[in-house]
Amino acid sequence: MKTTIIVVDDDEAARHSLVWLIKSWSYHVLSYASATSYLRDTVRSEKPACAILDIHMPEINGLEPYAILKKQHPDIAVIFVTGHPNQNLAEKARKLDTKGFFVKPLDADALLHCIAASI
Repeated sequence: MKTTIIVVDDDEAARHSLVWLIKSWSYHVLSYASATSYLRDTVRSEKPACAILDIHMPEINGLEPYAILKKQHPDIAVIFVTGHPNQNLAEKARKLDTKGFFVKPLDADALLHCIAASI
């Protein structure tokens, strides 16, 4: 069974690029266009190994799904990404038990290395 990675990003182009990149390394990817759509998905039967969360999204930022993911899957590796660096959110994210924090445009090699090292 393939390792499952969750991608939550409201930027459609960025999300599709992330999904393509991660699948190219033979991971299984579940992608969501918003934190709300992830939180509404009650059919999450797979145990994800890693989640890549956009920290700056409308409605709900990436910190809320982080808390829920860590409660459901304490061992999950979480990586934050953002296209809108915000010092306050970045500081909060860095204080959490995360494996990485990347600013878009992403360094694909660095992100894939971070995923592989985290799971």
